[in-house]
Amino acid sequence: MNRVTKTVLITIYIAVIVLAVVLIVTNKLNPVGYAYSLSDDLSVITIEEGYLTKEVYQFEVETSEALRIVLPITEANQLWELNVAIFAILVATFNLIYPKVIKPQTYSKWITAGFILLLIVLAAIHFNAHLELNRTISEVLNTLRE
Repeated sequence: MNRVTKTVLITIYIAVIVLAVVLIVTNKLNPVGYAYSLSDDLSVITIEEGYLTKEVYQFEVETSEALRIVLPITEANQLWELNVAIFAILVATFNLIYPKVIKPQTYSKWITAGFILLLIVLAAIHFNAHLELNRTISEVLNTLRE
């Protein structure tokens, strides 16, 4: 691969990652599918549930009740943003070191397989964490609905 091709591929990769991050942040997308907003006096919380078609719930809450729902949603958002950053950095680093460091190795296919396995394990761990957060959010929402 020549230098111009590498530069073009890296530019495309960075553009795709930046676009994905912008879409995730501006649309409040996360794997648990919940977003919230609080009123100025913190007495009313609005919960949006869903990914593309969102159901909206409004509850009059006390500060302690608001925290019970806000904390797991915030944790899910932070975890998701961390996931995007970690996976982007890992894939970019692997692509940068592969041609000079890994490809000349005798066991380059095993190293590549190990890297892919690492990504799968990390994805499974984070997926499990998102499922747990989704369960927590659902339980708190059910108590607020009652």
